[in-house]
Amino acid sequence: MKKKLDFSYDLSGLNAWSNERADEMLLKSVLGATTPRYARIYPNMKGTSMKVGVMANTPVWQDGLSCGLTPSATTEITQVEVVGCYKTSRANNCGNELREYFLSQALTNSLFQENIPFEELFIQDLTTRSADFMEVQLWQGSSCFGGNGIIEQVLSSGVSGGTYVSLTTSNAITQLNNLVLNIPSSIQRRSDLAIFMSFADYRAFIAALADSSSMNLFTLGDESGLSTETTIFLPGSNIAVVPTQGLDGQSKIILAPTQNILIGVAADDGMEVRVQYDPFEDNVASLTKVGFGCGLHEPDKFVYLG
Repeated sequence: MKKKLDFSYDLSGLNAWSNERADEMLLKSVLGATTPRYARIYPNMKGTSMKVGVMANTPVWQDGLSCGLTPSATTEITQVEVVGCYKTSRANNCGNELREYFLSQALTNSLFQENIPFEELFIQDLTTRSADFMEVQLWQGSSCFGGNGIIEQVLSSGVSGGTYVSLTTSNAITQLNNLVLNIPSSIQRRSDLAIFMSFADYRAFIAALADSSSMNLFTLGDESGLSTETTIFLPGSNIAVVPTQGLDGQSKIILAPTQNILIGVAADDGMEVRVQYDPFEDNVASLTKVGFGCGLHEPDKFVYLG
């Protein structure tokens, strides 16, 4: 029998109590944050924006065998604004509502239900869904940054690699090579390049690799510093190919120097969950807070299909 279970206690999908197992619960699948694994992270963000200084030297080479050299090199220091986003979600859960259902097996013996059944799973689910929200907002910014997420910043300043076409097994390699052919020369030797795409495009890319090549295209992230997870690289390059739900449904593929993506996080990892029983309301209230920010250094070095 299929049950609709979530942690706001929508019980409309449950039958009255029967001898069903309440000691095992599964979490609905969530994706979590991907981009922060690759980007440059600035912890302990406190305000609604943060300025990050970026230094770049332009040396001018002169004859090293002569004295009295004329100062000619320059040092440029610029600021990148990391714009913050702070959001809160609240839920109230009343344990007494569970008494008529099989979940009552997980209640305590007290008449005051001061704890949430499956509290560990409850907090874990809130945390992963917060990470999922963060990932989508970093790219799309529909609820944060005034809609000016990574996508819009790249589209307004980046280098076009051509018109986006949904990837298929026959066109995926060609489409991604269009991005590579337009990489600015100033970043072409960097080891932190990655191509971000939707999961649908990523699946097509994987299928294209299986159809067109017998090469071993799988390698573990190592000295590149891109990820500790298994990473797939574009054949013949050190450019990682990364799926993100932030680009799902967006009809965009973006090649990025990942260390030019600056992400600020409040607290330790940008999210906190607190759960507390209110004896007078007779429910367990939870507050989930996220605080993070995003900014791009030299967005004109990013390449996109769009």
